[in-house]
Amino acid sequence: MKLKMLLISLLALSSMRNCHSAKPTAETCLNATWKYQAFTRGFYETWELHNRELTIKKGSNPQAETRKITLEDGTWNELCALAQKVEWSTLPDLKAPSSKHRYDGAAGATLEVSLVPEGPAVQSVTFDHNNAPGPIQPFLQKIESLIP
Repeated sequence: MKLKMLLISLLALSSMRNCHSAKPTAETCLNATWKYQAFTRGFYETWELHNRELTIKKGSNPQAETRKITLEDGTWNELCALAQKVEWSTLPDLKAPSSKHRYDGAAGATLEVSLVPEGPAVQSVTFDHNNAPGPIQPFLQKIESLIP
């Protein structure tokens, strides 16, 4: 009985550690969810990346076209490798390199990340669409290159 309780305790501690990990591993990359929104007057684009699937919606009305792209292994592995280079827990603290979105010079954008299913999410400050803070820029540029 004591051995059973010890194993359960170790398993719980291990899973709690992974919940608060700031970087996804190759295993947890499949469970992570990244949500991006870009918006301004007359422009609205969102995408969500989860479990090898990229869902894109352009337009804010309910009838807006939604596209789903299933990523090939090579593309998914490349995105996971880029994600592993980012310290996601610092996302809210990253400074936007420009602020044109404040006066309608560019669409504003945010990125929200949850590394575990139904887990806590972290969100970036608003930054200019296509001009993300340095640490997340390679990851976002790769995803943008996949959107038709």
